[in-house]
Amino acid sequence: MSVLTRDEAQARAQILDVQRYTIELDLTAGEETFDSRAVIEFTARAAGDTFIELKPATLRSISLDGQSLDPADLTGNRYPLTGLTEGPHEIRVDAAMRYSRTGEGMHRFTDPSDNETYVYTQLFMEDVQRVFAAFDQPDLKAVFALTVTAPEGWTVLGNGVTEHTGDGRWTIA
Repeated sequence: MSVLTRDEAQARAQILDVQRYTIELDLTAGEETFDSRAVIEFTARAAGDTFIELKPATLRSISLDGQSLDPADLTGNRYPLTGLTEGPHEIRVDAAMRYSRTGEGMHRFTDPSDNETYVYTQLFMEDVQRVFAAFDQPDLKAVFALTVTAPEGWTVLGNGVTEHTGDGRWTIA
């Protein structure tokens, strides 16, 4: 996995202004992976090239401004965004992401004492790209809208206002 260097972060921060992440996570896909869909709205302050980070089990699809891109162009944890024009852009990503057992990304654990399954994430230091596609650096802040689909009977909590909307769906704002 490539680690973002200071020079790369500074260069990317010069050309990007990220406005919004709309994230949908589906935790009902199985015990090894979960589904992750992201829509990222951003503005390129100038024309140029950059990349977005993600570390999927499977990258199903990715598009930029409605144009499909080739998932095979993902190299390690970086997807190149070349030939960006100045102005607003939208990236859409659909991927299967791996649960971890080490606390990185989305950690899933079934407690043998009560046979209950617990899932959590802290998204600390390069872990966000293990949960959803992102411009993974702290100075590129944006508004988040998060929807989680979890098995019925689970409780979903987050740092924002959490609302159960039915059918295992939760929104966090």
